[in-house]
Amino acid sequence: YARHDPKGCLIATENGKIIGSGFIHLRGETASIGPVSVSPEHQSRGVGRTIMEALLEIGSRASSIRLIQDSFNTLSFSLYTKLGFQVYDVVLSLLLREPGDFRPPSLAPEDYPQSEREIRLVEKTDLSGILALDRQVMGYDRAKDFTLLINEGVGLINKLRHSDQIDSYIFCYSYRENNLFIGPGVAFNMDYLFNLLAELIKRNAAAWMRVKIFAGQSDMPRFLLDSGFKIIGIGAFMVKGNYERSAGRQFLAQFPEVL
Repeated sequence: YARHDPKGCLIATENGKIIGSGFIHLRGETASIGPVSVSPEHQSRGVGRTIMEALLEIGSRASSIRLIQDSFNTLSFSLYTKLGFQVYDVVLSLLLREPGDFRPPSLAPEDYPQSEREIRLVEKTDLSGILALDRQVMGYDRAKDFTLLINEGVGLINKLRHSDQIDSYIFCYSYRENNLFIGPGVAFNMDYLFNLLAELIKRNAAAWMRVKIFAGQSDMPRFLLDSGFKIIGIGAFMVKGNYERSAGRQFLAQFPEVL
């Protein structure tokens, strides 16, 4: 976090000891907050509020600030609500523990024969095409994050051959040996996105896969659960300021959070 968003990293200290931390990720008019943590012995003493107020001050020029609140933490839900955040969706965290258990239901045929399409690894020259699709679906600029993912993660795209237009993309990165975070991933067509997911799992058959999605996109959780993924966590997607739902389907980014 310090390397990617150095101006958005805060710590709280007491007698020289770190007792809490918080991070904000600014992307033009949009920002996300997370993670925010306070040591157990210092909770319910106003430390979390102080961190959040400082983060909101850093992001005061953003018209939309998002975060994911863990459902088990009722104290943080109360705090975020008092600070002006509203719930817009439920976030599901899902895990595929054994990639060999991935059993995707039948996908609808794509608009073009497979011979006219290609799924391949992302290259640096794909950045402009990914950004064009992402701005259409998400409505804001994540160039900084994609530059990092292209350099340090693994990405796949789905596109027509002999065309520069990218119809869907998906990224993943390793946070621990044989453990992969999947996301972000974006497409207007859900089947395009799940074709990429199936290819990603096939190429990383030894790894556990974690993904986050909006529960409100009801067809996506059903597909993932039917495919062998298990729910391991539930959270509230909360926003302070403006918010418009994306026009397509997406796997949420897991670094930086929410964006």
